[in-house]
Amino acid sequence: MQFSLKTGLLSLAGGAFLFVSAAFLTRELAVENEVEFVFITATPRPQQAAPTLIPTQVIPTPIAALPTDSLTPTDHLITDTPQPPTLTPTVSPTSTATHTPEPLHLVMITSEVGAFLRGGPGVDYEVVGEALPGSVYKALAYQNRDENRWYLVELPTGETGWVSALVALPAEGTQPEAIALAATMPPTPLPTSTVTPTSTSTPPLEADAYVSYERDKLRLRSAPNNEAEVLTLLAELTPLTLRARTQDNVWYNVMTANGREGWVMSQFVTVNLSLDGVPIIQPTPTAYRPNVNDCISVVGDSMPYGHIIYKIPGYGFSTVRATPFSVVLANQLGAAGRSLTVLDRTVPASLLWDNGRIPYRKSPEYAMLLNDRCRFTVVVPFLNDLSVGEDRPDAVGAHMTDLTTLVQTLNQVNPDGEILILGFYYGTPAEFVWSYAKGYTVESVNLFNQRLFEACAPGGTLGVFGNVTCAPIENVLWAVGNGAFAGEAQEETVRASLYEPLPADGLPLFEEYWMLHPDDPIIGDGIHLSEQGKITLAQFVITQLVAINPDW
Repeated sequence: MQFSLKTGLLSLAGGAFLFVSAAFLTRELAVENEVEFVFITATPRPQQAAPTLIPTQVIPTPIAALPTDSLTPTDHLITDTPQPPTLTPTVSPTSTATHTPEPLHLVMITSEVGAFLRGGPGVDYEVVGEALPGSVYKALAYQNRDENRWYLVELPTGETGWVSALVALPAEGTQPEAIALAATMPPTPLPTSTVTPTSTSTPPLEADAYVSYERDKLRLRSAPNNEAEVLTLLAELTPLTLRARTQDNVWYNVMTANGREGWVMSQFVTVNLSLDGVPIIQPTPTAYRPNVNDCISVVGDSMPYGHIIYKIPGYGFSTVRATPFSVVLANQLGAAGRSLTVLDRTVPASLLWDNGRIPYRKSPEYAMLLNDRCRFTVVVPFLNDLSVGEDRPDAVGAHMTDLTTLVQTLNQVNPDGEILILGFYYGTPAEFVWSYAKGYTVESVNLFNQRLFEACAPGGTLGVFGNVTCAPIENVLWAVGNGAFAGEAQEETVRASLYEPLPADGLPLFEEYWMLHPDDPIIGDGIHLSEQGKITLAQFVITQLVAINPDW
């Protein structure tokens, strides 16, 4: 059986043809399975009684109009938008002094502990930065030296550095041989390594002190505070000469074997001598001006983007774009007498998981986020990460790792910005969402929230960042009841909420239904927020931002 979109003819077995009206046709392409589904209904079917709701499952991805109200969508789709993802166009990198690579090439840091970025292609060059594990950078060039390959990469800040192929590999879709070959750079060894040699088997007992930070490289700063410039990174067991300390013993002034002087946090240093003989220095207080832009970046998936999935009884499904959360937040800021630009950095149907169908951190919006340097970044929960299912064991732990990596990267490019992370919530899911989002259950939402707020507690993986605040929102939304969520809606309500026109493929379904059933509602997914829900959440976010920093 085949259907022609040009003629409207349905080819049946035996050579017969049937003309089908476009008003009763919904056609979607399930990209993930590469299977095309075409469902046709000759006339709208009467509605059936809705089954009793059982609070287990998640955000849907409706894929076609069905002949009855009984739903049999595929189980494997986790995205909450029925349209296939829009392909991101390849962008050519900015030309550099050594080459102009075309097209864009990327390398990913594969080491579990990250990697050093150096001023040249070799370990005898000074360390100029640090790359987080799993980070992806634009590859500008490469050079082979001493049986090892080195990649010249560009950071989101525009700075460049060299990273070894031992800890970085070309990202998927990038051909190593296609990356431009840089002109040979003669090695210019430093008098001694800027970063003290890697850890030895035993601590250097003859030194005043040594680095005892096992999780990562220790930052040597220009002043005794977390906002001060990072001068270099110190490996575990690096020997140090202890020169001074702050009165509260939180910071030590030290010197490395190659004469580099700076400040380190005392909790990451083991001292081999009495502090009684170490002089106390009271650093001169200086006025610190945060290097941020007067804006708010909103990060998230389909909910803050504004998507709502509607079931049109007897006809099918359609996804509409209602008012984005960023627009609602901007309006509420104005009503509160606050003036910050709100930037929408959301991606519909995305996941924080880099191997997901639409990975957020591989999107153009993420690249723009890293350049925003906003005063505040608001991270709305990625609900799709609840439903990765068997594809990702320990989904909650993996999600927390991804979230921590996001925060680390934001702190690298915008150390003066504040980050507000919102908790997960359980809405009023319609019965049709359960086949698409098996992970959207009360139990799953509670588990993700538990792990999130454990991580945000002092000493947790997120709590160690002084600029991160986590806030639960479930009770805030439920304070206004079911009206916080996009449930049943009349035509007037749907049209009033639209940010974009009704989609072309769904427009005939909406119009036919509303013409024949002017008093009957269509059914929202109950996961995405209603206009009232977004207003309530925006007002709550503003109170949180004021509590974090009232001086804006």
